[in-house]
Amino acid sequence: LPDTGCDRTRAYSNISRILDASSDTQLRSDMDKFWPSNKGDNNWFWTHEWVKHGTCVTTLAPHCYAPGAYAPQQEVSEYFRSVLDLRAKYNIYTALNASGIVPTPPESGRRPKNTYTLAQFKSAIRTAFGVEPNVKCRASRLQEVQLWFKVRGRDSYYPVEPWGSDSCSKISYQRKST
Repeated sequence: LPDTGCDRTRAYSNISRILDASSDTQLRSDMDKFWPSNKGDNNWFWTHEWVKHGTCVTTLAPHCYAPGAYAPQQEVSEYFRSVLDLRAKYNIYTALNASGIVPTPPESGRRPKNTYTLAQFKSAIRTAFGVEPNVKCRASRLQEVQLWFKVRGRDSYYPVEPWGSDSCSKISYQRKST
């Protein structure tokens, strides 16, 4: 996807305020818990995610809402709620754990002991969800596991085979420190 997103008219920069004003009163708390920035600036991170990914979900474009059913910027909270719901439904940690793939606890100054192959990660996810992920690493440290989705109708998401590429072969899997 383009870094500038797909719909510049909806490239909002005040995502934290939009989430705070949402009728979904649990959304901001869930975002803080499940999707915080690793650099400490949630608004910047969420804005990036919204602009790059959320504006590309065409079924959330304002003209897709029934007449009179759209409130300005409601697509933002609906996008993030959908992402959190997908996260819960397609729980990657649970899928990996079910296949015996577990992270090493954080250890200062040492590489994680628990290393796996890309094939092990892909097999665990395929077993759980019927599709393979893209797995991204920096050096050999796991950075992210991506699942790809298409949407039927307005909000029925289903997983599909990945469109991107992997950047791992051997994966050091370490639990995030809190």
